[in-house]
Amino acid sequence: MSKPLQKSLIVVIDDDEAARTSLAQLLTLRRFDVRTFSSGEAALAWSDLPDCDVIVSDIKMPGMNGEELLAEVIRRRFMAPVILITGHGDVSMAVRCLKSGAYDFIEKPFDNEVILASVRRAVEKVSLSREANELRRRLTLCSGDEVGRFGLIGRSRVMQDLFDQIENVAKSRAIILIHGETGSGKELVAKAIHNNSPRAAGPYIAVNAAALPESMLESELFGHARGAFTGAESARDGKLVAASGGTLLLDEVESISLKAQAQLLRVLEDG
Repeated sequence: MSKPLQKSLIVVIDDDEAARTSLAQLLTLRRFDVRTFSSGEAALAWSDLPDCDVIVSDIKMPGMNGEELLAEVIRRRFMAPVILITGHGDVSMAVRCLKSGAYDFIEKPFDNEVILASVRRAVEKVSLSREANELRRRLTLCSGDEVGRFGLIGRSRVMQDLFDQIENVAKSRAIILIHGETGSGKELVAKAIHNNSPRAAGPYIAVNAAALPESMLESELFGHARGAFTGAESARDGKLVAASGGTLLLDEVESISLKAQAQLLRVLEDG
């Protein structure tokens, strides 16, 4: 079963009592439920750690350090994202931690809003992951007629209307706008449209526009010529060309800059 509505549980691990208490107070004031530990060993011994939402840990600690804690959390397959903080970091350490599976790497001293933003994003990530796992569990329990169509769950009138819309628009060559709340399954609908269209044998390419810096977005969408900017050592086709004959999904399209929107509109209008 999915977790009932309640405060998100954040675990803070730091051998520095002052730093540990300060961060715990900051998170508590933002209405998080916080549990603190002075060492990684103590945190791992806590029976409720697998059910927490986010783990925030210092890296430099006596005994088990933050990187070793991260490795153990991953080995035990805990769902909680791990945010590592340190006052002795460098670029190589940050890269190493992120490649090892850390959700974020933050250097001390940090701005309060930086750590809060990271924790909020991590909470949203784990919440969506739990919802997805619950949907998968329900899907395995459904009989064939309960699943619905196109791999989507639902037998309500609203879902039946959605299935009909997918079937109808899949036959079209028109540009399709899919809108809905976060986690409602917009990408599942996009894949269903692609898989049931004449373009199903072509590529399906998804681009998260919100995750691309504005400086990279135009190059990603439209490509670039050799020498167009510093570092452009060769010509490169953009996603619009790469998706030719198939489907291009622009996720979070409203986050695209106004300049890129104008260029994209021209492409959408004349092909």
